[in-house]
Amino acid sequence: CFGSAITYISTGKIFWPLTIALMLGSIVGAQFGVRLARKLKTKHVKPLLRLVTVLLIVQMIVDYFNF
Repeated sequence: CFGSAITYISTGKIFWPLTIALMLGSIVGAQFGVRLARKLKTKHVKPLLRLVTVLLIVQMIVDYFNF
C-alpha cells in the first residue's frame, strides 16, 4: 500500500484522504502483525498464515465470479 501511494503521489494522481488512511492502516497493521508474531509460537503461526492465504484465494475467486 505504501509503495502504491508513492507511485500515485509521483504521478500526481492521488486522492489524499484515502491515501493517508490506507498508508496509516498499512503501517499500523504491519507493526501490529510483527509484534504479535513475535509472541506466538511457530506451530501457531504457520497454520494461521495458511488459513489467511486460503481465505484470500477464496475472496479473489468470489470477487472474480461475483457470487
